[in-house]
Amino acid sequence: MKSEPGVVRMEFITILDGMRVAKAHEYGEGTIKEAIIADLADNGVFPDPVLLAKFEEKKRQEDELHRQKLIRDGLLDPQEPQTKPKRTMTPEDQRLHQAKLKRDGYIHTHEEL
Repeated sequence: MKSEPGVVRMEFITILDGMRVAKAHEYGEGTIKEAIIADLADNGVFPDPVLLAKFEEKKRQEDELHRQKLIRDGLLDPQEPQTKPKRTMTPEDQRLHQAKLKRDGYIHTHEEL
């Protein structure tokens, strides 16, 4: 079965009283992750604790790397690690930030794609 563009469809197949039962869930762009996690749990799908720990560690490392780059670029004060980046940037700050994101490989130019 196909879904509409922009819609993710998950189908869960279980055996209930010797019969095969299929349940389908469709998620549009407005779906929150908690709803998907709840549907997975309702159908007996749970995350592997080892993989979950690896994911959390990788996310922590990426967050720290991002924080270090914000400090390097002058958008975060190293003396106050809890400070968030500036909410408003001048057009020049935005241009420089975009250039640095391209340099670091987070944004690709149209020509490269």
